[in-house]
Amino acid sequence: MRKNTAVPIACVTALGLLAGAADASEASSCHNRGVLLAARGAYEEALAPLRRALELEDAADTHEALGLTFLNLGSNQAALAEYELALAGGRKSAATRFNRGLALERLGRRSEAAEAYRDALAADASFAPAQAGLRRIDGGGRASRRP
Repeated sequence: MRKNTAVPIACVTALGLLAGAADASEASSCHNRGVLLAARGAYEEALAPLRRALELEDAADTHEALGLTFLNLGSNQAALAEYELALAGGRKSAATRFNRGLALERLGRRSEAAEAYRDALAADASFAPAQAGLRRIDGGGRASRRP
């Protein structure tokens, strides 16, 4: 007599949930490792764990961390793409908006950069880097101007 080797549906569901939890945990570990490496100035080394984190879980905060890493490497087009994904994923902080503007400014897209700096100031009117960026682009005292 053969043994029934079928796995009950509840077990399959539980195994799937566990696998998802393991992926999320690994994604978090990879994200944290990448952020730590970037904080230490090891930007090239930070790319692999951040990219792996995104393979496991498409998370806006990881796109933001990857964007900052690219900015520090001078890869402004790649940084802009990551900031666009971070914003689309729900990251709306003044810092995210400012860094998007910085990538745009470095790409020579000054009017778009100014708009991004204004967006950053809309999120936090006292965000000094956005005020400075706007002064750099617009010149003079127009940093407090709102759209």
